[in-house]
Amino acid sequence: MALHGVLEVTCAVANGRTVVRHLYFTPPFKVMKPFPDEGSGGLEIMLMECSPGILADDRQEIRITLEPGARLKVTGQSYGKIFTMQEGEARQEAVLKVGSGARLVYLPEPMVPFQGSRFQSVQRVELAAGAGLFWSEMVTPGRMRGGEVFLYDRYQTRLEVSVDGDLIYWDQLRLRPGELSPGRLGLFEAWTHYGQVVWVSPNREEEALQELLGEQQDVRAAWSALHGGHGFGVRLLGRSAESVKRVVHSLADAFGRQAGSR
Repeated sequence: MALHGVLEVTCAVANGRTVVRHLYFTPPFKVMKPFPDEGSGGLEIMLMECSPGILADDRQEIRITLEPGARLKVTGQSYGKIFTMQEGEARQEAVLKVGSGARLVYLPEPMVPFQGSRFQSVQRVELAAGAGLFWSEMVTPGRMRGGEVFLYDRYQTRLEVSVDGDLIYWDQLRLRPGELSPGRLGLFEAWTHYGQVVWVSPNREEEALQELLGEQQDVRAAWSALHGGHGFGVRLLGRSAESVKRVVHSLADAFGRQAGSR
């Protein structure tokens, strides 16, 4: 039986601290009690699922809103599993809204698409002027220990990021290994794991970013400036989920330090 899961989170500032003003979720989503971040006055919430993973025809809707000045970090409990599908596909839609002076760190765990799975995600991030964002995604080639490497049917994600209605970043990842092998020249080649980061901040930390990415030995990294000088887009290729995840979390920590100093 397909599930239509809905997650809604709204955070605001009260007495100088971030609080959850609205929280609503339906299966398979579950949310642990928020963790306070004493350093920044913000919150961290961990998303969980009461199902074993994403199944055929599942639909997920995620809506996260930060009112001006609020600070929130969203993490996951475990890797996202996209199960084998005889027919149909799974869909995820997310709308993330961040008010002026607010900071959102969106840091889900890597996705694992099983053999024969089909998954499509569309995420829209709407930022007010002066808002900060750290957004990431990571995807593995499948259950490598079981010999599944790029055996899923389709994995497709689209991301749109705007500031005050001005589109500053648009990206689509469309992987169909049966039609075009990711291992081909000009694509992933010898790499198997993919990561992406979007960093939006009023302060451009080019030197720190170059230093951090230049230290990586087992991950290939590239970055470019976003439209309007709002921040950076970073792409990563690795040979293990742990290596890509390590770099993504290092970048998230750097973003947090910068945001905490403001």
